Amino acid sequence: MALPLRVLLVEKDEEDLELIAQELERGGFEAEIHPVAIERDYLTQLEAGHDIIISNYALMQFDAMRALEILKEKGLDTPLIVIGGKVGEELAVECIKQGAADFLLKARLNRLGQVVKRVLQESKIEREKTQAEASLHEGASLYRQLLEFCPVGIALVEQGNVTFVNRSGAHLLGAASPKQLLEKSLAGFAHADSREDLEKRLQESDLESNKATFLQEKFVRLDGKEITLELEALLVTNSGHQAILLVMHDITEREREQG
Repeated sequence: MALPLRVLLVEKDEEDLELIAQELERGGFEAEIHPVAIERDYLTQLEAGHDIIISNYALMQFDAMRALEILKEKGLDTPLIVIGGKVGEELAVECIKQGAADFLLKARLNRLGQVVKRVLQESKIEREKTQAEASLHEGASLYRQLLEFCPVGIALVEQGNVTFVNRSGAHLLGAASPKQLLEKSLAGFAHADSREDLEKRLQESDLESNKATFLQEKFVRLDGKEITLELEALLVTNSGHQAILLVMHDITEREREQG
């Protein structure tokens, strides 16, 4: 069964148009071809959407390089195959560098069908990859927002320094914003009497990745107020590096009531 294919064809020679149509049919495609020979018509057809673009390397008023340039300007990912006559290898390489999916000599036009199939498959894979990356980025962004607005203090510590802290965590330590705590030593906020103990207990080698370690330490806020925090420490991986995820609870009032 022939595969439907919408083709934007940058070509004006009637014989070449016919040859390309025949090769696409021979390659197993039911091609709907929209030929253009000038930039204005090319721009109009781009708005209609096509599965693939096939362009003569050089026409009198329009060429493949300009066609590729327009695709970049518009941020379109429609694959473009360049067809040329007797051109040097350097020109073919330059077309690929500028974003062409492939370069095919007119003398090898009988390979057009298989080239189109390969290019379409590669384009599909690349599009799916881009969509997957966008979904991951969107998910990561949502996850970060959830952390930012979580009412519980959360921080990430790498090599002893705070690399992330949410608003609640920043407020626990007396900071107006998380930026005030970034790249600062967490142990530096601990009370002098418990600083050494905290540093030892937060050694990454002593923590586990599947079980939280509970700590209770005294801290000194930026405003000088002493508080007692209960920490849940978990070993995690962040961008390929080990880090410590901390969940922080202020138990100062509870301690006073019990005392």
